[in-house]
Amino acid sequence: MALRIQREERKRNGLHSFLLLSGLFLLLCAIGLSAAGLSGILWAVGIGIFLVAIGPKASPRLILQMFKARPLAKTDAPIVHELLDLLAARAQLPCDLKLYHIPSQGMNAFSVGACSEATIALTDGLLRKLQPSELLAVMAHEISHIRNNDMRVMALADMVSRLNSFFSSVGLLLLLFSLPLLLLGRMIISLPLLLLLILAPFLSNLLQLGLSRTREYAADLDAVALTGSPTALIRALEKMEVARVDSGMRRIFWTGGDRLLPSLFRSHPATGKRIKRLKEIFAEHEEQPLPPFENKAEISPELRPSRKPRRHISGLWY
Repeated sequence: MALRIQREERKRNGLHSFLLLSGLFLLLCAIGLSAAGLSGILWAVGIGIFLVAIGPKASPRLILQMFKARPLAKTDAPIVHELLDLLAARAQLPCDLKLYHIPSQGMNAFSVGACSEATIALTDGLLRKLQPSELLAVMAHEISHIRNNDMRVMALADMVSRLNSFFSSVGLLLLLFSLPLLLLGRMIISLPLLLLLILAPFLSNLLQLGLSRTREYAADLDAVALTGSPTALIRALEKMEVARVDSGMRRIFWTGGDRLLPSLFRSHPATGKRIKRLKEIFAEHEEQPLPPFENKAEISPELRPSRKPRRHISGLWY
């Protein structure tokens, strides 16, 4: 029963992702059509394909440097590497994964890079506060992102969204320069075109955020399929949420606003919603967890961060 529901959820998530990504492209075409007719569509699509093909891609090394992450050696965390090897084998990834350590007491994890250079970054707080089964579930979630090529999908969505914003800005700028002609009655501005140019960046962001939330839901399901234990992922999410809410001044200046933020404007689904969804899907699921690791993931004392998480000038929190 749970397997059937899981397959249905995967199909629904896949369809949702397709529709959202198609919506971004259709919005790009609509801007081109409104501005220059059919030739505008061809120009918009042509420029979009060209920039996507040659556009710069964020280097995983650069992203990791922004978080001051460094490679996590096997000698620093042997059990964590055992967990990674176990998950990589079950996921049948055709590449070697790299582990990086972020010197932060916060609890977070993310994956970067395509499969050829895939990397999973884990904060110090996550490594020290989660039990092995919970850490296994979090790493399985990140491996699912890698296996599903979510980084490429989101990079494509980001590029199209930026193109929509760019063409919208150019269109509004041209209308501004045409204002004297409008005042003299020699030009008429289409109200639908004006509304489209104004709303295009906002609509693009909403579609991009919706796509990100859908990929998170899919990664949750795949993580459970890899570990056989929805309970472990639920416990990990609960601990990460508690740590996020209780993180000092962040609780006052950041988290409170985030909790009040409507789901439409979130890049990730609300943690409570993710947990509720997992419980509903796997309500009658008989857990088949991987062999337990009795020892906690001991981390080298040399890696312990010297200060608490804070918001950096880059806008990143770690």
